[in-house]
Amino acid sequence: MSPSFAYVYEAAFSQGAAGKEAARIEAEVSRLGIQGPVLREGFHEVQEGLERAIQEGSKNVVFVGHHGWFLQWIPWISAQKGITIGFLPLEPSPLSRALGMPTGAAAVGILAARVLRVLDIGLINSRPFFTEAVVLQTSARLEFEGSYAVRAKTPGPLAIQNFALHPKTGEALSVPGDGQLEAVLHTPIERVSWFGVWKKTELEETRIAFTRGKLSNDGQPLQITVDGQLLTAKEFAFDVLPGAMSCVVGPERLFA
Repeated sequence: MSPSFAYVYEAAFSQGAAGKEAARIEAEVSRLGIQGPVLREGFHEVQEGLERAIQEGSKNVVFVGHHGWFLQWIPWISAQKGITIGFLPLEPSPLSRALGMPTGAAAVGILAARVLRVLDIGLINSRPFFTEAVVLQTSARLEFEGSYAVRAKTPGPLAIQNFALHPKTGEALSVPGDGQLEAVLHTPIERVSWFGVWKKTELEETRIAFTRGKLSNDGQPLQITVDGQLLTAKEFAFDVLPGAMSCVVGPERLFA
């Protein structure tokens, strides 16, 4: 017998063509024998329903919708123990490609196969995140492990990555299951041609792996985008939850 499943549908999945795809998903779920409670946003108290389903034996929770909506569930996911997570995407995205999950009913067979990878979840000011935290231009001070710090001489992009993805291909740019975060600093470097005729500005990349860090900007507010959500604070503390999410992945995933 397959381990018990529960399904959470984004509200958008009940409308138009998405509603038809939802019907195809449910037919494939039934055919493969991985049925379970179905909770739809707008129709159910979803978190209460999930808690009840888990108490009744559901060990696999599948989120059906857009990747941005799925990332909003990361705080809830990080608090669960002994649960496997599946993401069944409504449309292609870097995250769906990275996980090797096709859209709609085509992904149901992958859910049934239950090939798993254990992935880390990052923390920013105790708020869980899955992909990365990005500041577009900053020379803020980034302190590691409370022992040493770096600061860009010239303002440039800074990212704190857990599971960073190439925005077009979905290729993993950081290791999502190594128990560490990675700071990526891009520093503008001006290079002069051989004859000194022209100058070209390039970005030099520096990567630093760490488990605990702190970002501050001399008491000034910082804005940082985390899993697509904008946060503002004078200081951001980073940490990592190693192996916090057991996730179903497909054979075409873009990481080991």
